[in-house]
Amino acid sequence: VIVIAGYGFAELPEHNLVDFNGTGAAILEASPSRLIVEVPPGASSGSVTVTDISGGGTSNPLSFTILEGEEAARGYSVGTAALGSMPRGLTITPGGDLVFVATEDGYCAVAVDPGSPHYLSVRAFGVAGGMNSIDATPDGSRVYAVSGANEKIYSINAEPGAGGLDDLFVLNEIDAGTRPLGIVVGPDGYRAYVATWDNTVQVYDINPSSASFDMQIGEIATGVSSLKGAMAIDPAGNLLMMTSGEGKVVVHDIAADSPLAVIDAGIDPRDVTVDPAGDRAYVTDDNGMLSVISLGMLERVADITTGGALRGAAVTPGGSFLYAVNREDGSLKWKYYTGGSIFSSPAVLPDGTIYFGSMDRHVYALEDSVTYAKLKWRQRH
Repeated sequence: VIVIAGYGFAELPEHNLVDFNGTGAAILEASPSRLIVEVPPGASSGSVTVTDISGGGTSNPLSFTILEGEEAARGYSVGTAALGSMPRGLTITPGGDLVFVATEDGYCAVAVDPGSPHYLSVRAFGVAGGMNSIDATPDGSRVYAVSGANEKIYSINAEPGAGGLDDLFVLNEIDAGTRPLGIVVGPDGYRAYVATWDNTVQVYDINPSSASFDMQIGEIATGVSSLKGAMAIDPAGNLLMMTSGEGKVVVHDIAADSPLAVIDAGIDPRDVTVDPAGDRAYVTDDNGMLSVISLGMLERVADITTGGALRGAAVTPGGSFLYAVNREDGSLKWKYYTGGSIFSSPAVLPDGTIYFGSMDRHVYALEDSVTYAKLKWRQRH
């Protein structure tokens, strides 16, 4: 099963025709901006097109490749947006429709919703001295960025109005009093943490309902002598992780406002990210090592050699696929796509029917087969 994103599709599945290099496909769900399609048996590598039968229009062709059993799917480029300036960091709004990029000349807003006619449009905003780091608030209303050259923190509007991308201007400039290196916003959207050249982390109140909105309300002493800008916070908002040029990750208890651990993590850490479950942190290093840190044990539990210098890191959110694996040899039998993340364990009845729930608000019943899963029914809950 694959998802085709775009715009101008017919709302009824039967009013769309999806062609896989000459073979028609069954359409499971349809909306004006998305089709969920079952890849037809016997499909071959080539072009995929969508035709709105009722409207008569046919989409541009997209490339589709059939992988052999031993091959693994890899990411590929679906489009390019020219920023016009060197990027330094980026953040995606929670809705997934906008990307904000900190650049050496300021920042750019990029429309990345494939269902929008403005897909990959770019609006650049100039800020003398450029910006170094940027992060979005959880509600998607604002973006915060820092400029080391200007020693400032910027609050940026992230909600386009009638003016589109032109509306995404700077709302407020905050003097940091020192050179800021990086910024991370807490998962509750009430606090922003700014790493500084002074080896401290400034804490800002970014709750619009607070009397101290956009003001510094605290400071964290890191205990290191070469703090870097890369930071991360676990999903629960309990732990702040900071990187240093000494090859360390400093873990700070946010609620208690006290240090918890200093963990060795490579030679020159470049970035840190936390998985959605909050169990592990992943630290990239300039020497090509990816260090895995257990947040339960607060220690490094694994090192993964990648070859070549590493910079940024990101972890995908909870998966939208249910996988079936052969327990004898560990090979993948099939995978089944749903419209949301799957966190529950599936239940299997004696007749082989598989039941599970998805965050797309549906309960699924699948019939297990050797090489594929067949949908028996799906019910909204």
